[in-house]
Amino acid sequence: SNNNNNKSNNGAGLKTSAPSPSPSPSANKKPMSAIDLVHQRVLNATLYRISEPHAKLDNLAFKALDSCLRECFKFEIQPMCTLGNVNASKTIALVGDSHAVYFATIFSQLAKRHNVKLYSLARGSSPWFAVGAPREVNLKRFRPICADYQPVLLQRLKDLKPDIIVLHSGDGIFGRGVTKGDIVSALDIYKPLAKDKIVVIGDNPTYSNGDRPQECLDREPDTRKCVMNENLWSLTQEITDDCKAAGVPYVPVRDFFCTDSHRCPMQIGKFSTMIDYSHSNPYYYATILDALDERIWPFLS
Repeated sequence: SNNNNNKSNNGAGLKTSAPSPSPSPSANKKPMSAIDLVHQRVLNATLYRISEPHAKLDNLAFKALDSCLRECFKFEIQPMCTLGNVNASKTIALVGDSHAVYFATIFSQLAKRHNVKLYSLARGSSPWFAVGAPREVNLKRFRPICADYQPVLLQRLKDLKPDIIVLHSGDGIFGRGVTKGDIVSALDIYKPLAKDKIVVIGDNPTYSNGDRPQECLDREPDTRKCVMNENLWSLTQEITDDCKAAGVPYVPVRDFFCTDSHRCPMQIGKFSTMIDYSHSNPYYYATILDALDERIWPFLS
């Protein structure tokens, strides 16, 4: 291991805030939850033009990510990152690809809030379900780093003995010939490596036309023209069913990006929701920290 890369800061200036408060409720009206507030903001972004320019986020990956997490995109195996409350006794290990690397920045803040040490074992191009497939299959589907990393990942988990393992990867990658057998096999491999349980956190939407939110928002004066149809709901349901069959909780987050009618605004408030066609924007995640807490932490307590 390399202690220089085991860092605990939560990102360069990445600030979190709760969603805009709801109007004062009447005596007979229950206040809206943080999740309900985000749902309202998502819906409003599809109906009304946002006058505030979106924040320019050049070189976002290196601005938002912890210095250790930045190393996770290199094409050699790097040490894990220690985040959250590094002195806590309860431990969570986060496993996944580049989607999990971006998610680790905000997940670290939740871990600190709940007095948990977070080990990020996420690596670019290394989805969590790759452990369920032979090396030669992973070499065909993904980059060599993925195939090379699997035995290292499993050994790290055996050494760490985390209380909980959280799995998070891009759902869009499931189009690369990944089967239900791969998912179930991977879950069976992870189960004995966690003292308590494993949890799968779902992914943000993927846009079918490949339009980058920043480009659309720069091009269109009306933000409502940058509301896209999500194209991966059927895949999400398939993954949910696979997890249910294996007795593993699947925690969705897509409703923080899209309405019930599958309409997904590219800008909500000040920030674009995505940094490209498939990766979520850590700065947007920071604005919905309380809703993420309400949704995710009950599965981790």
